[in-house]
Amino acid sequence: FRAAGLAAGVAAVDAASGDAAASLEWHLSSAAEHARARYEARRCRPPLTRADADRPERRLVAHRGAISQGGEATAAALSRELLRLARGLEGAQARALDPTVTRFVAAADLLVYHRSYDAARLLLELLLEQRMPELPARALRAGVTRSPNAALVDGLLRAVEQPGEARATATAAEILGWRREPAAVGPLRALLGGAQSRPVRRAAIIALGRIGDRAAVPELLPELDDPALAEDVAVALLLLGDRRGVDFFGQALAAGETLSGPPGEIVGRYGGPAYLLLLMTAAAEEGERAVAAIQGLGYLGDPRAVERLLSALKSRDPQRIQVASGALELLTGHRENPEEPGLHTRWVRWWERRGQDFCDGSRYRHGQLVSPALLVEQLADDDPIVRRGAYDELVITTGEQLPFDADGPWRLQLAHREAWRRWCRENEERFSPGGWWFDGAPIG
Repeated sequence: FRAAGLAAGVAAVDAASGDAAASLEWHLSSAAEHARARYEARRCRPPLTRADADRPERRLVAHRGAISQGGEATAAALSRELLRLARGLEGAQARALDPTVTRFVAAADLLVYHRSYDAARLLLELLLEQRMPELPARALRAGVTRSPNAALVDGLLRAVEQPGEARATATAAEILGWRREPAAVGPLRALLGGAQSRPVRRAAIIALGRIGDRAAVPELLPELDDPALAEDVAVALLLLGDRRGVDFFGQALAAGETLSGPPGEIVGRYGGPAYLLLLMTAAAEEGERAVAAIQGLGYLGDPRAVERLLSALKSRDPQRIQVASGALELLTGHRENPEEPGLHTRWVRWWERRGQDFCDGSRYRHGQLVSPALLVEQLADDDPIVRRGAYDELVITTGEQLPFDADGPWRLQLAHREAWRRWCRENEERFSPGGWWFDGAPIG
């Protein structure tokens, strides 16, 4: 069984021999190799693609199943090893493919699927009390997010119901949001307001948006007054079907106020055609406000903005040129290398040839008329940032809360995307291509 790499067979032999933890080292070493292969595939390093992550992920599932059936002795031995690795990583400069990091990721991946109380206790201790480099800490958070261990949820709820150290409370709030735990809504709402630190409030805001309980809107609105939290509040409100976050960013853009995030992107993604004039006016100016507006015009997707974007390419400001080139690419789907000379001329010539393919007053993304189906296809992008942004935009556009795990296993993402495709086919008549929608209703 070991030679064939059959984790279930190894576990069965160990169970029959009376020592379920006998092959724990083999499970760990094998899982670490599979975790390394999965990481390489997710990075899409040639010749690998993200689909190549499927095989190591299936191998990891087999090891998880073997460990989850191993009883308390297996969980205790694995817990000791995970704690040893965590202490060794404390204060270290860890890289993704360091042997200690891949072994920690594998050990955490195995332990989070063990349903015992002791496994949950150790995981919560590591998660909320142990300081580690970002890579292993992120892997631990991801594992706890997907864990079937109910005792973990109880521990996370206690951490937000009885807030203590800010980092631990924020971490618990973040994970409850990704798990979309309805029981966490009350404690998370209680974390808002001036009594808690800004990182805790930010985590609670984001989590409330993820969970989707619209009763939280009244508690979120006052947080718009904090410029450092305004972007997160705006997105959370949008996820909850409230447009006041967009209006807040539109006013900030009109007044030239500085916020933590780019107001142009929020206004362009979710504001609709009513904000075209504001973005066009701001884009004609100079400075950060103009750059934000140029970015917003790309997300707005209306071809009437192309002349303004082409004009921005004549600027002497490298950032303005870079953002304008990216906005044109986002709208048209065509790319010109901004590092080569004659960028403005090349874009003008392309637009003269192809501009008739675009209809003023319609919305385009990558040269195609925007629709929920197009956003669903963006869930397959190799960049996890693009996948997360597309999912948020999909939820805000449609008002639906179908799940999508942007960093999850390949087969799970395929299943989630197929569920979204089915929904799009069933609701195709509600969304005419090239329009703007918010919470399932047309805007503009």
